[in-house]
Amino acid sequence: MTSSEPKLPGKLQTTVLMSEELAKSVDAAYKFKYGNRGLSRWVEDAVEGFVRIRDHLIRVGTGEADTAMDSRKVIRLTPRTQELLNQISKNLKRLDPDVRHPQSMILRASFTAAIRLEKSLRDAPYNQIGVPGQFRKKPVGSGSGGASKKAA
Repeated sequence: MTSSEPKLPGKLQTTVLMSEELAKSVDAAYKFKYGNRGLSRWVEDAVEGFVRIRDHLIRVGTGEADTAMDSRKVIRLTPRTQELLNQISKNLKRLDPDVRHPQSMILRASFTAAIRLEKSLRDAPYNQIGVPGQFRKKPVGSGSGGASKKAA
């Protein structure tokens, strides 16, 4: 690669302020899904999922006024995540030109939405159907008849 060629975008490191509760939830969520080294991938999934929500711009900054931002999380953003954040930031600034730190607000909203979605999927009753024998097991002696009935 020569000096005249543009440098390919790499991962950008950023720090996001968030509540301690959200930081713990983020840690648990990405470690559960991708292991100890999967934070960047989980963040990308969270932001992509957030963009798919129809009213995602309205959710940015919701409920943050009374929240103590007492935890910091250093995150490496993939090029795809950077692209999505820039796109959402532009749209957010069109709605509210005075918004400050839009990318951090977008990341917090994305994290919250992803954690809620993962929790709802994990707690859903249909999720338990795959557990062997939980819903299929019949009580002993409750046969359907047929060969097991004694002739009178």
